This record gives sequence, structure tokens and C-alpha cells, in this order.
Amino acid sequence: MKNNPANIYLRSILLTSTIVLGIFAVQITFVADFSFHPRMIFGPLSVSIVTGLMLGKIRLLRDQLADKSKLFRAMADFSMEFTFFRKVSGEYEYASPACQRLTGYTPEDFYANPSFMDRLIHPDDMHIWKNHVHNINDGGKPETLEVRILTKNGEERWIEHLCSPVRDSHGNQIGVRATNVDITRRKEYERRIEHMANYDPLTSLPNRRLLMEKLEQSVQKARSANSKFAVMFLDLDRFKYINDTFGHTLGDKLLQEIAQRLSIEYPQNRDGLFISRFGGDEFVVVKDLGEEEQPMQTAANILSLVDKQFEVDGQSFYVSGSIGIAIFPYDGETPEDLIKHADTAMYKAKGEGKNNTQLYSADQALQVSEFFALEKMLKIALERDEFVLHYQPQTDLRSGKIIAVEALVRWNSKERGLVSPMEFIPVAEETRLIIQIGEQVLRKACQQWRTWHEQGIVLRMAVNVSPVQFSEPSFCTLVENILREAGMPPQSLEIEITEGVLMGNTTVAMEKLQTIQEMGVTVAVDDFGTGYSSLEYLKDLPIDRLKIDASFVRLIGQDKKALAIVRTIEALAVNLNVETIAEGIETPEQYTALQDIGSSLGQGYLICRPQAAADLDSLLRRGSWR
Repeated sequence: MKNNPANIYLRSILLTSTIVLGIFAVQITFVADFSFHPRMIFGPLSVSIVTGLMLGKIRLLRDQLADKSKLFRAMADFSMEFTFFRKVSGEYEYASPACQRLTGYTPEDFYANPSFMDRLIHPDDMHIWKNHVHNINDGGKPETLEVRILTKNGEERWIEHLCSPVRDSHGNQIGVRATNVDITRRKEYERRIEHMANYDPLTSLPNRRLLMEKLEQSVQKARSANSKFAVMFLDLDRFKYINDTFGHTLGDKLLQEIAQRLSIEYPQNRDGLFISRFGGDEFVVVKDLGEEEQPMQTAANILSLVDKQFEVDGQSFYVSGSIGIAIFPYDGETPEDLIKHADTAMYKAKGEGKNNTQLYSADQALQVSEFFALEKMLKIALERDEFVLHYQPQTDLRSGKIIAVEALVRWNSKERGLVSPMEFIPVAEETRLIIQIGEQVLRKACQQWRTWHEQGIVLRMAVNVSPVQFSEPSFCTLVENILREAGMPPQSLEIEITEGVLMGNTTVAMEKLQTIQEMGVTVAVDDFGTGYSSLEYLKDLPIDRLKIDASFVRLIGQDKKALAIVRTIEALAVNLNVETIAEGIETPEQYTALQDIGSSLGQGYLICRPQAAADLDSLLRRGSWR
């Protein structure tokens, strides 16, 4: 075989022997007095053999080196990674064909341009690359770094650059060898993972994790600069009703619309403002404050953005929000305390009627603690069936005849005795326990109507319904089932609602009221004149009665404006062909004034205080309060 080591050695020995013996023969021929002796040939022959062996070894090593070089090139040329060998001077001795796939440039481009790789590095990563080149050329250790390059067509790509120095047999560095791997796709995956870890997938706002990092940075910055910043906790009012009524898919779309509106108005970190989604329908805003700056105006602007109409899937929604504010360092010096105290202030805002802003104070923490304690007690009260009903008659103001009774819930707590509705109803509504309480009230009221009916007492039963309970998708079905259970004609039940039922989606609320009326149940609007949308929707509301709020009735005889308002409501009711019920009648003067105005029905302490059913029996049998 051509490359067999024995053949190589044999050819080398034959070659050197031929040369040496040839020289010896020439010497014999041309030297006249040369006398030949056979022993004289052993010296040259030995030299030729040794020289041949040495030449053979060199030839063999050279062939092996060539074979290895071919093997390396074969492997490198077909490798997916771009590999190169660069001298310390910057010239490239080898660049694999994969360079074209990665960079768009051919190996010839690298051979013709020393340090060509430097030209490809992204400007933003050039400082990293220069430090690397300096270190590796200065006898540094092998390095791995990730940098961006710009390809021939201008595309940006990420590469992982693995580089190590190459030294000669004396330990002197002669160049570097490097492998470059395209990690663009991996970097994109990492970017997506990082985005998923730090941003809310629904709204694309920073999530709680990134918020906490931001707060940590804000705390450190404020401490160093002796400055302050505000943490604003925004909670959307009654948003759960929208989820429960229209489904979470629509609720999610509405959250996206709200987040987009906030993001457009307040781009992240502009004017020192950072907006994040804390969870559910809660958002947390971090705002850097100037020396004299207060956060209330920013909070008011945010609420005004939220308190506007939203269009989702062809439906209109009105949303409001409550904001609690904690200020560093006065209300807390850690992210956890600031969020907790801002949350506490937010609950205070909800307690103040929602759609407002409250600053944190130490007293609020106690109020929130009491709130949760009361929530726990309400759950126990439901289990113990501690909610009882008292009834207040509604009479015809002309004849004095008792036409109806209004069922009013009372909490007869085992631990606290009789608890005022003013104390527990707001908590029940906020925690949605009012849904279970309201169902109990409606069922007990209808059962009591049945009891009176069997005793020959004929009247209408009026029951208050919370906006929270009314928003339940199954509310109409619940009313229908309870009427069936009690054997009560729908015409004998009146549902009293407030204008709060129109919050959220007005169209759906109207449809529910229409369904209730079609069942035969009458509808009264309670506390009329105190809501934000009274006149706007009154013309379209399917209602039977307006209840004139007690705050107006009590001022009759004291305030001419109050009397004028009552007259206006009465005139409005006449034109709309609905009756009125005046609440809170406490004096004969008020009673007479309402008669003169033409009010249909009335109720109040003058006529009868709310009482237990047993205590009303004699009055109801008489049929008149006078």
C-alpha cells in the first residue's frame, strides 16, 4: 500500500542508499590512486540507512499530519457551527463554510480581511467583544461569551462564542481557535420565558414579581436620595359581578381594555410612574414624588380613566375604581408594608362609597381588621340562621289602609345581640355574602306572606334586593322558584331595587327587570333621587313605583328645596304613570304635606316602626293604621 509505514521507510532507505552509493561510485571512478576495500562500503551504507530511516519518519509524520488536517477540515467543513483559527496578528488561517450560513459572509471574506469578526459585532456589544479580544490575545484563558452580530443582510443574531488560545511547542501563543453557535432561537425562548416570569399574560403589564423588584429598587433609591414615592392600590368596583354575569372571557377582555387605556395614558416609567397588575381586578401603581408633590391628583386622573365607558363585544360597560395610597417612608419602609397599607386604604375607599381615593392612616388598619372579623361572624350567622325579618307597613296616604309591608332584615347575633343593618350590610355586599343573605330574606318573606294569607290578611310583600344579588345570572330563576315554593302569586311580591343595579351593563339589567315584570312581580326603585343615573334611565326602566328617599321627606317643613324636590318627583311619577311611596314619614306635618302633593303611599315611624311578624298581626287584621 502506498501509505504503508514499511513501504515509506523502504523507499526512503533506497533513495538515500542510491544517493550515497552513487557518490561513492563517482569517487572511485575519478580518484586515480583510490584503492577499494569491501569494508569501505559499510560506512556510507550505514549513513544511507540511518538517513533513510530519518527521512522515512519525517515523511510518515508529514503524511499523518496531512491526514489529520484533512480529517479536521472534513469535520469542521461539515459542522453546523462556524469555526475559525485566527493568528495573533488577526489573519485567519481557517474559516469553516458554516460562516456563510451564520453571517452571510464566505470564508474568503475572512481570509481577505484580518480581524473581520470585529466588524460583525453589534455596536451595543462591542465593549464586551473588545474586552474579550484583549484578554484572549494577551494570553488569557478560554472564554465563552454571548454577543450579537449583524449579518451581511443586516439581520441581528445572537451567537455563543467559545474561544481558546493556541500555543506552539514552546508555550508561545500563535493564535486563537473559536467556535460560534447560533443561539438566536434560544435567546428568543429565554426572552419569552423572562417575559412570562415578569409580565402578566393577560394584560402585558408587569406582574407582582416585577412589582416587588421595582419596589425594592424604589426603596433603595428613595433612601439614598432622601426622597419619597407613593404606592397606589387600585381595585375595580363590582368587577366580580361582571365576571359572574357575563363570564370570565368577557371580563378578561374588559381587563385588557382597562390595562391598555392605562398603558397608553401612562407609559411605563415615564414621569416616574410604574403600573402593574397585582392580580384579579387589582392594579398597583408606583409613583415617584417630588418634594412638594402629592399623589392625589395622579390617583384622580387614574380613576377618571377607569370611570369611562368601555365597549367590549358590542356591549357598553361603566366601571369605577377605588384607590388606597401609602407613601414611603411615612406609611412603611418595606415593599410588603407599603402594599399592605395601600390595600388597607383601598378598603377604606370602598367603605366610603367606592370610586374615591383614600390615604393610609393607622386607624384604617383597625377598621380592616374589624371588617374581616365581621365577615367571619356573618358566615357563622348564615350557618346559625341568625337573620330575622321585621316588617314595616306601607299605607294609602288618603285612606290609611295598609296596602303592603316591607321586609327588613335584622341580624340577631348570639354574641352581639341585634346588629344594625347599617353595620353589616356593607360588609355583606363587599364579601358577596349578601347573595346568601338575600336569598334567605326573600324565602322567609314569601313564607311569611303565605302565613298571613292563610289568616285572611291580604297585602303585598316588598323585599329589598342588593345590586350584588340582582347581578347574579340566576336571580330571575331564584325568584320564580321561591314564589312556586311558597305558593305565592307573583303579583303579591314587589322587588325593591336601587339605581346601583344599573352599574355595569345597563342592557342586561333592563332585560332582567323586564323578565321580572313579565312574571307579574312589581318593581320599585328605592332611594329615588340619590343615584347618579336617575333621570338618564328612568324613562326606559320597567318599574311600577318610585320610593321618595327619606332624606327629602324628613326635611319637609324645614327646607323649601326638599319640598320642591318631592313635588318634582311626584309630578315625574304622574307623567310616567307610576305610583310613589314616601319613606321616612315621622310627623303629622310631613304626612299632610305628602297628601297635599298627591303622593300615593307612605311609610315611616309615624305610621308604624318595623316590627316582628307576630307583633304586627293585630294591626294587619285591622287593615288600617288609624
